[in-house]
Amino acid sequence: MRCFFQVIFGGVIALESGTGLNVFAGVDEQLVSLGLKRAKFLVSAASDGAGAMLGPVVGFQSRLLRASPISLGWHCMGHKQALKVKAAALDISSIAFFLNVVSYLGRHFRFSGKRTAQLRSIQEVISFDCVFFVVAQI
Repeated sequence: MRCFFQVIFGGVIALESGTGLNVFAGVDEQLVSLGLKRAKFLVSAASDGAGAMLGPVVGFQSRLLRASPISLGWHCMGHKQALKVKAAALDISSIAFFLNVVSYLGRHFRFSGKRTAQLRSIQEVISFDCVFFVVAQI
């Protein structure tokens, strides 16, 4: 019996929401659009470790396991490393302070339409055309 594994990048898909059900449905639909058999033949998937991805009941990985009992779910090594670096960095008081300031500034503008408008006007003056918010989770 011949077996082979194929690793593919399935593309970027737009989802209505980030629930495990929507992620699973989007991945399954994308596999079909690529001409591949449905998710029941997917044997492995790596994720960012979010609850919607790894939740034991309704997460993407649990849905994948029900569709394909031979599948394995992985917490992406890149995401694991980023979490460890962040945890180590927070032990350094100056970095923790900086992240708190960045988080505060993000919330300060993000949750106020008036302050967001002020930020946009400042960005127009300095020719910076993108309003974005950084909210660090600490």
